[in-house]
Amino acid sequence: MVAFPALPDWQPVDSKWMTPDQEKAVYLFGITGFFFALIVILKILWRLVISPIVSCFTKPYKASGDTSPIKFSEVEGICGYIPQIRMPGHSFPMLACDISGLHDDRLIGWKDPFKSYGHHNLLNDVEKIKEKSQKTATEAEPKVKERKLLIVEEANPFLFSIVKDWRDELTES
Repeated sequence: MVAFPALPDWQPVDSKWMTPDQEKAVYLFGITGFFFALIVILKILWRLVISPIVSCFTKPYKASGDTSPIKFSEVEGICGYIPQIRMPGHSFPMLACDISGLHDDRLIGWKDPFKSYGHHNLLNDVEKIKEKSQKTATEAEPKVKERKLLIVEEANPFLFSIVKDWRDELTES
C-alpha cells in the first residue's frame, strides 16, 4: 500500500516496526514533502490556469515613446521636494531638513540674496536651543558638574529628513 503523505499513521496496526524517534522523523519528512508538492501544484495551476485568465482581464504595461534626453537637473525652473515650513513674518520658508548632502542649490526653489540656507534651516535652531538649554541648566545648578539633557534629537537622531542629490558623474567628468 502506497500512501501520501508518508506518515507513521499509515503503517498497518499489526506491524508497527518504527521506533518513536523514527515516527517523528517520518512525520516531519511526510509533512515537508506534502507542502513542497502543494507548492509545486499551485505554481503549475497558476501558470496553466490562473495566469491566462488574469491576462484576459488586464492589459500589460507598454512604455510609449522613448526616454527623453533632457535630464531633470537640466530643466530650468524645476525644483525638488525639500521639506519647508512657511512662517508668518519671514520672507523665505524655514527648511525642515538636513541639506548638507545637497550639491545643487537650485533644487530648493528659492535663494536668499543676503543670508545662507543655514540661517533658514530649523536643524541649526535645534542645535542652538540645545546649547542654550545646557548652558542655562548648568548656570542654574552650579553644584552639578555634568548634566545630560534628554531631548528629542538624542532619542531619535532622524528628527529631520535628509535631502541628497547625486551628480551625474558622466557629464561632469
